[in-house]
Amino acid sequence: MREREMIRIHCSELGIADCDWVASGETPGDLVRDVVAHLGDDHGVDMPDAETILEGNYIEDPVMGDKDEGAAIIVRRLREALNIEPRVEGLDAPSVMAPPPQT
Repeated sequence: MREREMIRIHCSELGIADCDWVASGETPGDLVRDVVAHLGDDHGVDMPDAETILEGNYIEDPVMGDKDEGAAIIVRRLREALNIEPRVEGLDAPSVMAPPPQT
């Protein structure tokens, strides 16, 4: 029986500057659950739950759903990285969280 390849994504790929944490999982669901927990615990990002992200039910309009714009960008990048939705050219957003200023 062939061993499953782990799916991996770096936090920095999702727009969190200067974070070297890497999520990994055997399935997209495993990976997304790790990402949601990490972003909430370590970066204070209010993310939707993994099932909402995977099903594509996250409303990106902050007016309609009172959603965090940074979370919407992360959800889109995560879904693109997992090939759940196609990448849209010209919609690249800057980092969600900039590194702290140097003192």
